Amino acid sequence: MEVRPSGGCWHRVRSQEGFLVLVGDLLARWTNGRAQAARYRLVLPETDASSGRTPDRTVFAYHALPNLDAIVTPWYLASFHS
Repeated sequence: MEVRPSGGCWHRVRSQEGFLVLVGDLLARWTNGRAQAARYRLVLPETDASSGRTPDRTVFAYHALPNLDAIVTPWYLASFHS
């Protein structure tokens, strides 16, 4: 996986034990633009030189069924207003 900050270059994210959760544009709206959705792309992992295999990984997406009539307004977050 690679991520790109606004106006920046792509940076590879090192694979580690655990999981990564990416949130989308809804969080940006809730925080009035203070938190931004990550720009990311998935790339094939490099082949291990000793085994000749690529590492296993599991990727899945979860999409909730949104209420299309919901009005999303920004939250007031004191920690963002310092």
